[in-house]
Amino acid sequence: MRLSKTTRKFLAVWCCDGLETLCDLTELERQQNDWEKEEPWRNLKEEQHRNKPEGPRLQSILVRAKVNSQRQYEVYIFNTVGMTKEDVAQTFEEEPQFMADFIRKNGSKIYSDYYPKHKRVIE
Repeated sequence: MRLSKTTRKFLAVWCCDGLETLCDLTELERQQNDWEKEEPWRNLKEEQHRNKPEGPRLQSILVRAKVNSQRQYEVYIFNTVGMTKEDVAQTFEEEPQFMADFIRKNGSKIYSDYYPKHKRVIE
């Protein structure tokens, strides 16, 4: 289902080899809220317990990024308007440099080993 003009929040993890993880945090939050509303009723009805939806394990992602610094990991949270997870993943595949630059400019950096190449000036 495609949502138009809807702001969505994503967690993206990529390195020199490309996009590694893309998580739709907006959808995850909706699923967790639904679970919190439904679970007490499941308990009262004595229905089978459902596990709470889990998102990506940020600590594991950060450890992986720090241990593999040669791959120059970047971990960001960013918002989009009118794009689904599939749209973001497809754009990352087709135009990876555009997406990386967009996210660096508009997102919130959690971790990054990326260092831009600056031209050296000899005086």
